[in-house]
Amino acid sequence: MNTIAPAPAFKKLPTSRRILGIVLGLTGAGVTNLGLGYAGFSFYTRGTKFVPYDVSHDDLSLPLYKTHNPNGNPPSCIDHAVKTIPLARLKEKEQAKLTTEFCRGVWSGLGYAYQRRYLEKKYRALEGREGNLWERSELAESAYEVGTKITDHFEVLEHTPEKVCYLYWAVS
Repeated sequence: MNTIAPAPAFKKLPTSRRILGIVLGLTGAGVTNLGLGYAGFSFYTRGTKFVPYDVSHDDLSLPLYKTHNPNGNPPSCIDHAVKTIPLARLKEKEQAKLTTEFCRGVWSGLGYAYQRRYLEKKYRALEGREGNLWERSELAESAYEVGTKITDHFEVLEHTPEKVCYLYWAVS
């Protein structure tokens, strides 16, 4: 006596139904990925306000900025992200140390990791780039003094206890 059931018979779907199934599956996967991405970004940036940067700001009148932008072109993509954090959650309480620690977190963190690797592959081997900060460990320990060059695209223009101003320039 045979106790194993015979294999079920599969009906082959018509081509139009197979294509419809593939399209619906890809659409569903795309919508799910967009939803998950939006939810993740919303969770990560919760409590953050994005404030437009004033084009008449004092940072845009610095001599080094004018040197790299002689035509006075307005910045095309500048904004500030503002997030309020209770003082009890901060490791540093002194303003100057807090500002420097913030810079260290931005440049050595995950948000800049991809761009840092890309710029390193493209520009690090070029002549005159020896003094730039490239490694994550260098960026995490730097004091970000005026004149510090970061991955060949950023330079510290001003470092006060309240702020650190950077200049971005495109290398052709």
